[in-house]
Amino acid sequence: MSEWASARSCVTEVIANTKDRSFNRLMIPLKGSIDESIENACDKEAKSLQKREKINDAIKILKRGFEIVNNESSKMKDLLAILYCDCGDKKIRDRDFSSARKDFNNGFKN
Repeated sequence: MSEWASARSCVTEVIANTKDRSFNRLMIPLKGSIDESIENACDKEAKSLQKREKINDAIKILKRGFEIVNNESSKMKDLLAILYCDCGDKKIRDRDFSSARKDFNNGFKN
């Protein structure tokens, strides 16, 4: 994940510091491509972890990916909300209502 963060950071810095509009027109789609690759990789890994019932690991991956991409319309945000709600649902069945409420709240604020 750190390689993706580094690549995105480099491209973002180049865009911010380059005055050449033509060059920036080339770099902006690259940034979008990197973001899309991060989202797809995180989504795929989180779903794999979810199937293996490693919800907390899936949440960690999605949160990190979301921090890097920082895109409000990200599909990672939707999956993150689903995973928090899944955790809350499990805790309700275990009668751990206080923890379930925290998970549901985390899911809704994401």
